[in-house]
Amino acid sequence: MEVQPQLVLLQKTLLNIEGLGRTLDPDLDLWETGKTFLELLMKISQDVRDYAAAQGVSETEAVQRGMAEKSIEFVKSGAEVYHRI
Repeated sequence: MEVQPQLVLLQKTLLNIEGLGRTLDPDLDLWETGKTFLELLMKISQDVRDYAAAQGVSETEAVQRGMAEKSIEFVKSGAEVYHRI
């Protein structure tokens, strides 16, 4: 059985992150923390697919259009990366 080097590196990275996280916070649940981000990523991915289908364009084109729209919004809002509180 051949092992893909990318998967080995990914597993090693995840174990290192979990080890560091548990050192900082012994109650850390890496899978629960990751689940939140994974669910958000899945929602964004589905939104892009839905937008592409509704517009009749490819997913790549949908992402490019979305980035262009968000760039315009960003500039119109003052182009501030950090907002003062």
